Amino acid sequence: MAFWSNTSIIVKVPKKYTNDQVILNEEHNLVIVRGAVESESVKFTVLDDTPGPGICGIDPSAGPEGTEVTIVGEQFVGEDIGVRFHDNKPASTVQSIGTNTVEAVVPAGAKTGPLSFERATPSPTRSNAVPFTVGNCQTTPNLCKTGELCCADGSCDSECPVARKSHYAYRFSTGAIPVAPRVLVACNAGGVASPTPWEGWSKPEKVCVNAAIGATFNIDIETSTLTENVVVKECTDKGEDPCKSLGAAMTGALSTSNKSFSWNPTSTVTSTVGTTIPSVSFKPDTTYQVTLGAKIKSKSKIVGGVETGLVSMGEDFVWRFRTAPNNTPCKIGAVIVNPDQALADEAGHKEPYKAEPMSADDRCVQIQCALSMGTIAWSTEPSDPTIAEFIGPETSDYCGERVQANKQPPENDVKIRATITSGSGQPSSPVSDTGTLTIDFTDPNVSQAWPRCNTACINTEVGATFNTVMDSTTINKTNVKLYRCVNEVCVLTNAENTEVTNLTVAYVSLTKKVLIELSGDANFARNTFYRVVLSGAIRSTIPTTGSDSPIPSARRSALRPASPAKWEQSIPLGMLTTAPLSAIPAHFIYSNFKRLEFVIVASTIRDAIFMEWINFSFEESAVEDQWASA
Repeated sequence: MAFWSNTSIIVKVPKKYTNDQVILNEEHNLVIVRGAVESESVKFTVLDDTPGPGICGIDPSAGPEGTEVTIVGEQFVGEDIGVRFHDNKPASTVQSIGTNTVEAVVPAGAKTGPLSFERATPSPTRSNAVPFTVGNCQTTPNLCKTGELCCADGSCDSECPVARKSHYAYRFSTGAIPVAPRVLVACNAGGVASPTPWEGWSKPEKVCVNAAIGATFNIDIETSTLTENVVVKECTDKGEDPCKSLGAAMTGALSTSNKSFSWNPTSTVTSTVGTTIPSVSFKPDTTYQVTLGAKIKSKSKIVGGVETGLVSMGEDFVWRFRTAPNNTPCKIGAVIVNPDQALADEAGHKEPYKAEPMSADDRCVQIQCALSMGTIAWSTEPSDPTIAEFIGPETSDYCGERVQANKQPPENDVKIRATITSGSGQPSSPVSDTGTLTIDFTDPNVSQAWPRCNTACINTEVGATFNTVMDSTTINKTNVKLYRCVNEVCVLTNAENTEVTNLTVAYVSLTKKVLIELSGDANFARNTFYRVVLSGAIRSTIPTTGSDSPIPSARRSALRPASPAKWEQSIPLGMLTTAPLSAIPAHFIYSNFKRLEFVIVASTIRDAIFMEWINFSFEESAVEDQWASA
């Protein structure tokens, strides 16, 4: 290793001669050879000792006072390190950047001359010296050497720094920041090929005419928003950019899972099993552009009785691909099961799956689903339909399937496997892949209760929403109680509080709501407090493979509306076959008189306590058929 300039050469003493023999610790003759010309020799002795610090180069080679100089070398170790300029002038600032680099600032009063590194320990040592020119090239002509640039700060360097603008930004929200869907850009062995086909992954000769367009998203998608927002056009310009002009939007067949889609050109035939299979391929040697519209939205969900999701992508996602110059179709070399990970959090959850065949020549190219590609066999591990069973795709889709979660297994995870066996010579041997369906049913609790308004009418609706589907046989007048109270404290230990029995209790499984109404045309009494209790005996429809050990009865202290912090409730842990309502009970008190206090107390089976207090004011209304807002 050597560092050259017109006037000096810095060479590191090698460990061996050019004949591969170990260098001897003795005096040597050094010469410089340039072609056939050889310089005079000088004496140099190699010592049997530990090398000290050595400078190989500096950057920049010249600059005014205040210039930061980077010094590169070896053995820049030790304590009390420093850098000396000519006439023993110490650098104003020295910073070590590891064992091979030091940064120093040219001090005031420094002069042109040799620069060296020094250290006090482990032994006082100074390195070799290299020349540094003190001056400003902006005011001193010819200060820089041949090949160097005069930089704006007055230093001489082979490359001047470029000032770049930058900024720091962050965001905050007074509510939950919505998560927008985005397209995953990945092609890996972990089971993602998105987008496909794409010129970023695949060369044109690998994109066969029977390729399928597809993409995977980071979150569940409202699949109905894909129909109008997957646009495929042929690029028709003959210039350098073929997509400078585009043809009309092509028609195609779309198949989806919760997080992905596949699209094939349309012109279809009907197979022998009555399944519609796209049979048209892309044109050979042609460029196509795919646009996923900004209006693609995340999946709608009900959380706490409130609809969430339906957040749009916000901007288009566009990619291109070019097909191979021949009509030869791809053969299958692998299959991807999509989604790779999914969650079933309640009994009866139906998860759509897709078996996506991938090209044998390029695992980033998905190919069209067709009967000729072979037979698709679906299976689960463990193979137990009482836990998870196949119920068929929602629409005609040869490569699609749906899995219904029926029961929670001991280990929660179920493997969903798709295997493609030989058809028309492809694939040459069976290929398979698995996705994981985690079956972990949500513990039941009350997510919403009402009335939750500033005025409670005498004909108000009373109800609650559960977070999961409940066993309707347990929601009845035995487990749902309504009490008429003598005052706002409304404790059940007060014998003067009476149970209201002329009521009906209805449960709507579709909305997960329990509704409580007085029988007939009866209304709630004016100027009266009421209390509703949902018993811990109410159970969800959560089948598990565990033992039948229901949660023991909860221990409850007296409810004191004036002191909500003193309310305590705990539920011991237990194995469930059907999980009881975690809220034991959900209490809410309402009144149609002056003031209303509403209490929900919900406890999970892990002894966590949740409380919510809401104060209401009431003004009596003469219009008895006015309904309170739920």
